[in-house]
Parts: sequence; structure tokens; C-alpha cells
Amino acid sequence: MSITICALGGLGEIGMNCLLLDSGKEAVIIDAGIMFPDDGMFGVDYVIPDFSSLEPMKHRIRCIFLTHGHDDHIGAVHYLLQIANVPVYATNLTAELVRLRLEEHEPEYKPDIRVIERNGIVPLKDFEFEAFPVCHSISEGVGYIVRTADGVIVHTGDFKIDDTPPDGVLTDLKRVEEVGKEGVSLLFSDSTNVENGGRTMSERYVREALDGLMRKIPGRAIVSMFSSNIARLADTIESAAQDGRKVAVTGRSMEQNLKIARKLGYVHDGDGSLFVDIDGIGKVDDRSLAIVTTGSQGEPLSALSLMARNQHRYVKVKETDTVIISSRFIPGNEKAIFRLIDNLYRRGADVVYQAISDVHVSGHGAQRELEVMARAAAPRYFVPVHGEYRHLVQHAMVAQKAVDCTPFVVENGEVLVLEGGVLRKDGVLNVGKVFVDGKGVGDVCEMVLRERKHLSRDGVAVAVVCYDARKQMIRYGPELICVGVTDIDAGNGIIEGAKNILRDVVIQSGQVGGEEAVLEIRRELRRFFNRQRSRKPVIFPVWIDY
Repeated sequence: MSITICALGGLGEIGMNCLLLDSGKEAVIIDAGIMFPDDGMFGVDYVIPDFSSLEPMKHRIRCIFLTHGHDDHIGAVHYLLQIANVPVYATNLTAELVRLRLEEHEPEYKPDIRVIERNGIVPLKDFEFEAFPVCHSISEGVGYIVRTADGVIVHTGDFKIDDTPPDGVLTDLKRVEEVGKEGVSLLFSDSTNVENGGRTMSERYVREALDGLMRKIPGRAIVSMFSSNIARLADTIESAAQDGRKVAVTGRSMEQNLKIARKLGYVHDGDGSLFVDIDGIGKVDDRSLAIVTTGSQGEPLSALSLMARNQHRYVKVKETDTVIISSRFIPGNEKAIFRLIDNLYRRGADVVYQAISDVHVSGHGAQRELEVMARAAAPRYFVPVHGEYRHLVQHAMVAQKAVDCTPFVVENGEVLVLEGGVLRKDGVLNVGKVFVDGKGVGDVCEMVLRERKHLSRDGVAVAVVCYDARKQMIRYGPELICVGVTDIDAGNGIIEGAKNILRDVVIQSGQVGGEEAVLEIRRELRRFFNRQRSRKPVIFPVWIDY
């Protein structure tokens, strides 16, 4: 027997994490995440792995194991379950977050979500999965020790080594060391922060920073973070309560995740007077109020962005407000975030964020922690995961210095085979990305994105003509509608010039019929706009025969 291993996402990129393990008789999948779009993915909501590559083997997929509850690890579970509706194993918090995501999709299938303890064991026929706890920026994260007939595989999930985690549960290096002494054939390890030397700061520094800020803020404290960061949410609420503040929550995902946090005991309400509804904040003195909100990434429709534009229904930013953005700036979101911060300053608020205060720490281990994990597992082979390609290369070098191992730097689709404890490369699986745009899944392709880019850069011009071929005369038009091309009211004569060109083309080509006239209109208008403004708008001729 041998184990075939292939990443459907998460290698050479941040997000879309998904790893396939296949014995030939039984297949399992670790994580099924989404990736947020970059600047070139116009209109795309998020990106998922192309699960169609699993169709030939879906009959042997047995289950899905999840490492933690971030969207880049659980956001695509719904789409994977449409291929193979199999049991999903996750810790309690992760399971609750998955259920919430699935409810949003209103699936026709009945999901089978099974809760696993942070040291739980799930035996299958060809695999045995043992969870072990890891610290991350969300509670209840785990890695997995996977036992197979061909060797032991360790997958760290996203982790850091935090000596003072909020929930008191340490990354279980002792268990990893025990397995390492037994013999680990292959280690998969988180590469996100490999470029950072030393260690990642503990989450307790954020709590200390929040406590200090709460005491100093003269008015309302408005705190924004990822809604999935339950530990940070709990710390913020406790810090506010300790300072004598009541707490209001705004933003749909934050409200939903607060319910989960309260249900699982991460957030307590004491005598029931801690929380106030967002529509009742006017009854609370500013110095006695903290508002927890979504929008830390500058999302245009998020609660914090609405506040910054003075469009939030209940929260109008005041000069005495202090806004705390307690999250990292995801690469690609910097412009939106800085625009958000600028607008908050324009409203008169004070703004605190990672660059000027310790209001955020990463959930990913830096170089020293990665070395510690590699030494603990002492693997024969090492595969860096969860990172862009430079992260993978650098992590491979870090691991080699820490322990005597053979690294494999691979990308999505590259197949590894573990047989008799020996790892080798063995071809490529056809994997890719699927764009999700609204309710459309996969109907946006690279060609559509190129067209959207063209439209965003050069605009569109619609030429409308109604022509009477029998009398050889124009019955209506020519009308030219331009969007994103030039200002019609600027008085520069461009639109009139284009109409004149259009009129001449219609008269010259009207006799030959609409199809050739349409081609000629498109050609001449392209030439005109390129000559006059060095622009190449998308031209849509509308020819109506009278």
C-alpha cells in the first residue's frame, strides 16, 4: 500500500487550504478553505479549490478533518460536501462555526458534523487521526497525527507556541515529541510567519494593551476585529466590563459569533446587564460604553466602514471616540484599511492600530517556533504548507537547519507518494481555482475577469442606431451612451466627434446591412477614442433595422 498526498489549495498562496490523503481504498481531506480575492479579481467574493478533480475518487472519500474555524480552512466545506457528503470532524467551536456557514447556504443535503476532543482519536480503515491542541488566533485549534501503514504524518495546522494562551491550553509539543521519538515520516508545518525572526508575541500582550487603552479612552471605545477571533472578542468584552463599560455589538457575523461564544462559555454576561442592543446605545453615557464591530479590513459594507462614512444607522462617530483596529492588515487590503482610517480621523476620532500599538499579535509562529516544532517532530521528510512560494522555500531551509530531514517544496496539484516510509514526487493532479461571485459558482472564468478589468480601465460606449435601408436614412440616432469613458458635460467635444464618426459610418455602410455595419462601427469608434484619448473602451453597437 502507499499514501498519495496532494494539496488542492494553500501552497504558494495564503488561503484556500485543502490537503488530500488517499490510500487507494480510502481518502480523507484535511481542511477546505476559501481565499479572498486579490485586486485583479473584479467582483469576485471569494475563491475556492476546484473540487471537480475529486469526482473520480468521491466514492472512497470517508471524511473531512478540520484544524480550526477560520474561513481559509472551513469556508469551502459546503462546496466539498456537494461532491462527497461525508462526516466532518472538528472541535466544538469549529463545528459550531461550520454549522453557521452551512446554514447560510441552506444545503439540500444533511451535514454530518462530529465533534472531536482536542486530544481525540478517530480510527478509520487505512488511517488513524489523533488530534493535538495548538495555539492560534482562534480557540480550539488542533493539529493531527495521522498513522498509516506507510508511516506517521504530522500536520500542525496553523499554530504558534504561546506560553500564556487565553484558554490556558498550550500547543502540545510534548505529544509531538513523543510521536517524534516513535518516528515521524512526514511533517506538514505552517509557513505564514517564517520571514519573522524570533517568536510571535503572546495574546496576553493584546489584553494588556486593551486594558490600558480602555482606562484612558475619554469617550466610547469602538473595537474592530475578525469576528472569528473568539478569544480576542472575549478579552475585549472582559476588558470593557472591567473598566465599567457596557458592550454593544454590531455587524452580522460578529453578532452570530458572539452567540456561539456565549453558548460555549467563552463569554459570560454576569448578572445579565453587560450587553446593550445597538439601537439603545444612546441611553448609555459615552464613557461607559464599548462597541465591538466588524470591518477591520475596510470592507465597504461592514459596520465600521459605514461608521467612517457616517452611514451607520445607530453609531455616529464623535471626536471623543477612540477606534481600535485589533487585527492584522491582510495583504491586498491595505488601501481599503488606510482609507477607512483616514475617514475615521476625518470624523474626529482617535484611531489605534497595529502599527502604533500592540493591539494585535499574529496567530502564526515565527522562525524560532517553527524550529521548535520541527525538532519536536524530528521528521524524515518535511513539507512546508500555508504560505506563498517564498515562505515555503524559506521554511524548508529553516527546517533543514533545525533537524536532519529532507524537504519537499511543492505547489498545488503536485502529487507526493509515501510508500514504506519513503516519500517521492509522482506527477501532477489537475487542480485549480473556482471563483464565487454572488450565487454564481464557477461561471466567472479568467476571460470574464479580463473583460471586467478592461471595463474598469477603459469604460464602455454603446452606439444605438435605427436605420431605414429602403429609404437609406437614419430613423433614430445615432445615440452614443458612454460609461467610464469621458465626462459628457466636460465640453470637450469628444462625444459629438464620436457621434459624427458614427453618423458617417452608418451612411456609408447602411446599404450592406446590419452585420457589416456593426463591425465597421466598432472599428471606427475604437480608432476614434484611441486617437483622441488613447483609450480603448468596450464598444457595443446596437443596430436596429427599420
